[in-house]
Amino acid sequence: MADLLQFLKQKQIGEVLVLANKILEAKTSTNAYEGFKILAEHHILSIPLFDDKSQSYTAFLDILDILFYLTNKEIHLNNFEEKLKEKTCGELANFSKLDPFIKITDTTNLIQVLQLSSQDYKSLHRFPVMDSTGKVKGIVSQSLLVRFLEPHTKKFDFGTLNIGLLGVGLDKQVITISEDESVAAAIQKLRNFGISGIGVVDKDGKLIGNFGATAVKFLGLKVIDIVNVTLKQFLTSKPGTHEETTVTATKQTTAHQAITKFTTTGAHRIFVVDENHHPIGIISLSDIIELFFRHIIIE
Repeated sequence: MADLLQFLKQKQIGEVLVLANKILEAKTSTNAYEGFKILAEHHILSIPLFDDKSQSYTAFLDILDILFYLTNKEIHLNNFEEKLKEKTCGELANFSKLDPFIKITDTTNLIQVLQLSSQDYKSLHRFPVMDSTGKVKGIVSQSLLVRFLEPHTKKFDFGTLNIGLLGVGLDKQVITISEDESVAAAIQKLRNFGISGIGVVDKDGKLIGNFGATAVKFLGLKVIDIVNVTLKQFLTSKPGTHEETTVTATKQTTAHQAITKFTTTGAHRIFVVDENHHPIGIISLSDIIELFFRHIIIE
């Protein structure tokens, strides 16, 4: 464990991002429709925004910022393009309150990154990594951190313990919505609860799917066309990709098994279900990062 701790202290986040994909971006002054097109056409969740006035990157524009804005009561979706062109990317940045812009440098070590992700800013899904010139070098997502940490799970005692014993994901309310509700209603529920994903249940309360930003990003510009369809219709017609799989676990699932589910499926959340497939908990990527950080510090 001492060797791992030393490794994480010495490993800089910039090294983890050596193979990062090209970063797409926009300006805070760009109209929001153009920003939405970048997200939709490239099937990505967010882009960093550059502000000409301050000559720096200042915010993320997230797909949920767009969807939350467009499902406001005063917005009519039949003229969404016009409405988005009336706003700039900067004006809609973090409209969802789910993606604040917390910068880290490429020399930040992994222990510091884990602390930021699990203690200081638990709700953050991603961090922009800046180089010495102030340019965005890459984006550190929670998924990337968990993928990096997964091979080290065997070095921790918690890896063999089950979810029920550890209590991971069982201490929070599971927000669900009926399959008969519309996609627009699901987006509004995400906004009302300040969350990025929600479980979809049938009339008996059994989990049948999930809905969130990842579930709609592959639809591109067609996402606006589906806001009035039911979730049941959406779940049966959406493009089949591993990133949209609804992943479940039980109280008997070990921590290592849960972590492996995240890395092999690309899921952003795992629903803990009972013997009747009713959701009783939800494990987030930040829960897993916190688990690692807590045990690194303890051990």
